Amino acid sequence: MLSGCSVSSLAARFAFFPPDPATYAVRKDEATGRLVASGVPRDNAMDVLLVDTRRGNKVVAFYLRNPSARLTVLYSHGNAADLGQLYDLFVQLKFNLKVNLMGYDYSGYGASTSKNVKKIKKVKCPVLVIHGTDDDVVNWSHGNELWKLAREPYDPLWIKGGGHCNLELYPDFIRHLSKFIHEMESITTKMRLKKIRQSFIHRVNTATTTTFTTNCCCRIRVRTYASRAAAVPAEMRINVDLYECVYRKYEWFRDI
Repeated sequence: MLSGCSVSSLAARFAFFPPDPATYAVRKDEATGRLVASGVPRDNAMDVLLVDTRRGNKVVAFYLRNPSARLTVLYSHGNAADLGQLYDLFVQLKFNLKVNLMGYDYSGYGASTSKNVKKIKKVKCPVLVIHGTDDDVVNWSHGNELWKLAREPYDPLWIKGGGHCNLELYPDFIRHLSKFIHEMESITTKMRLKKIRQSFIHRVNTATTTTFTTNCCCRIRVRTYASRAAAVPAEMRINVDLYECVYRKYEWFRDI
């Protein structure tokens, strides 16, 4: 009879296929002191990171920057590749989707040390799972289970006829990924607008609770400055106008 540890070890041998040897290595550049990856093109827009885990392992990550990006995608690759093999794909996705992209090697893959267990339930952001229905290495059911366990699952993509390492060749791959990115950008924009609204409302409420007393009978002229209102979405300009009005009144009372 096999113990729990023996079963886990045996399962890991059949489930994980890291390239051996790894397709890249990590070293420190003597001139800059930064980490660089050998085996992939030198890229000034990419940071090579070495992250310490709670279990004492070191996980390697590639962070590819895009100056036009509004979001960062965390890319979790399949079980038979490492970052060196995926660099070209990362570059294409970075430009085509206009995002920053971070890919990482699981413990035991590439230049990452040891092995670790992924805990999808701890991920506190939308999760997109893409899996091929004809994957003969990791059955589609595993991807489906992963999607069900996610705290914030996004509509999954089950690529009909897709295998284990060819999903990016299917048009639906980039199409569905682009849809995901656009919706995440929309959610991010709405969240930012909500915070700005709350900020303006807080300022207005704070200002209007102040009581001013004066014996002067003067006419107050209120102006809304276009430069400030123009930078704010149309649906929020009423808040900007109100804020300007209160602010100008306060300025007038302060000066008398």
